[in-house]
Amino acid sequence: MPIRTATLTSSWWRLRDSLVNPADSRFGPDPVPPPTDPQSQKNKICLSFLVSQDGLDLSGLKTGKDDVYLSYWLAGLVPLYDVGGVMDGLWLANWRLLSFLPDARPRRVARRRRIQQPFGYRLGKGLVPLFRWLEPVARRLQEWRFPLAIRQLANRDSRVVTGCRILKFHVGDRRDEFARSFSDKVRAL
Repeated sequence: MPIRTATLTSSWWRLRDSLVNPADSRFGPDPVPPPTDPQSQKNKICLSFLVSQDGLDLSGLKTGKDDVYLSYWLAGLVPLYDVGGVMDGLWLANWRLLSFLPDARPRRVARRRRIQQPFGYRLGKGLVPLFRWLEPVARRLQEWRFPLAIRQLANRDSRVVTGCRILKFHVGDRRDEFARSFSDKVRAL
């Protein structure tokens, strides 16, 4: 499950909107329903978990004392695009979670797969303050379109988080089940 980090924290909800919603479906139903066949989802990027640069500490998402899944998940992340050392910041912010895996090291973007900054990146970054008013509007519109399951679970626990720094939409979070299975296997050793 890849992680996508927003580099412009003031445009958080607009970033999510540009990733998830096609331009022609801003106010209506999605034109293509999500696939239900697990085979059709193979090797796709999951856009159900986004983190901003000032929200890289994920320790608040632990389901309990023994959330080993979160540690292994963090250690297995592979950056697709890493401008300004976001991956290093993620590892520094989560060193307590990663201390469970003493030999884990952050992965680097392969030189042949590095993506250069787009031509208008700096210009776009300079224009962000002009559109700050759009952020609350984008957030309200998207929250209004959330499926019922997400609205019911929003910010009640770590399964669905809709905040300014983290967007996480894992309604079927099975980390407690994985933690029990892991502790049973460790006890059996």
